Amino acid sequence: MSYSLSLMLSGQTIDDGIELYKNKEYESALIIFESIADTKKGNIVANYFAGIICLSHNNFGKAITHLKRVVQGNFLQQKDILTEGKSPRMLLATAYYYDYQFASVIDELQRLKESSKEMAQVSDHKSVDDLMSKAQVGNKMIGHIEKVVFLDSVIVDKNELLQVYPSDENIGYISSQKEDDVAQQLMVFVSGKKDFRIIAKQNHDRGTDLYHSNRYLSGWSNPILLSENINSTEDENYPFMLSDGITLFFASKRADNNLGGYDIFMAGLASDGNFLKPQNIGMPFNSPANDYMLIVDEVRHIGYFATDRNMPKDKVIVYAYRYTPTKELWGKEDSLAILYAKNIVIDGGKTSVLHNIRQKNTTTSISTDHTFNFIVNHTTVYHQYSDFTNEVALSRFKDWEALESQIYTLQQQLLSVRMKYHNHLDIYEKEKLGQVIATTEKEYKALTTKANRLAKEVRLLERGNGR
Repeated sequence: MSYSLSLMLSGQTIDDGIELYKNKEYESALIIFESIADTKKGNIVANYFAGIICLSHNNFGKAITHLKRVVQGNFLQQKDILTEGKSPRMLLATAYYYDYQFASVIDELQRLKESSKEMAQVSDHKSVDDLMSKAQVGNKMIGHIEKVVFLDSVIVDKNELLQVYPSDENIGYISSQKEDDVAQQLMVFVSGKKDFRIIAKQNHDRGTDLYHSNRYLSGWSNPILLSENINSTEDENYPFMLSDGITLFFASKRADNNLGGYDIFMAGLASDGNFLKPQNIGMPFNSPANDYMLIVDEVRHIGYFATDRNMPKDKVIVYAYRYTPTKELWGKEDSLAILYAKNIVIDGGKTSVLHNIRQKNTTTSISTDHTFNFIVNHTTVYHQYSDFTNEVALSRFKDWEALESQIYTLQQQLLSVRMKYHNHLDIYEKEKLGQVIATTEKEYKALTTKANRLAKEVRLLERGNGR
């Protein structure tokens, strides 16, 4: 902490921090709590509130540091600080859970359950069992993390999810439908041959389930509920089936073998027409957040899935990855494995897979050729390469398209970093993120200037040919 900041905070008290906390001024409150906690590490109140704020803003490492101090202190005599009705040990276990330290979650929850005094501080005892179950699942997954090459990512509004997913006769066709009293989109998968479909539908009071329907000359048959192996008492949604007609992917909130929220599962169809018990496909696809909508383009060897991990409420990030039928796992002792599962890195080279899909899905043209809208002058707009009359102009135009793709990628990176900056309360981390934003914005501005200059050159070359 700088000398000037120390002077500024020297007169601030716990009560000042609590007042800011009550007014939801969390960043200012955290500065006060951390200044007190850093100088007086045994101050339970400061560490408690600092831990809560860091946990709620996804700064799990710092949350763990503060909450460990609280747990190690005499917090049972400080019931007045438990403003949210939560046990400090339960909060610590939650921070460990989101930080992928699942063995530590199990240890803390076992200690919690062994203490009647601590359990008395937990308002919902079922939440302890639920978190224990998820941590046990995560602890098993940690030793079997799949190596995956990620090619691209894009952040979209949840209601625009389908804009970045491909559909054709090789993959199948995905659409959404809305039902009354169901907040989420319910997905429908239709096979590439359009001879069957799998539908997510509301099933009375047990949430959403998956149904199967065949197409006959007379139309679609009445939907039939898939087997209990697939459907649970919780929500199932986002179905997709490989071209073999046997392998089903879907997302489920089922209680068993679930890491948290929606997890992606895979199930095979047996010879008797029933599905086998679904298998959780594990990390890095699944996380403590919601993970869903996995589809595979077997022709192009590209898979896609969506997740809301580290995303604002109405946003989701879609990843494209290199699909292979066989799995390669990280070594159980490989320290990079957990980091890889927590922080997906685009490591397949610079591609624009998802950007291209979005362009294709949002165009009104039905042409299978590469189409675009490029204004040459106030009366002329080009839509395809064959419109060009100057070969040099066409070459420059393709260079311009490549630049526009780079600019789009930078826009997505900027959006992601700005979201992290907005959600981060640590002033030093914010400073680092601010530097990344400044550097990226500078690169974005330079590329935009270059693209504008190139577009102008293309127009001049074409006008020189009489356009």
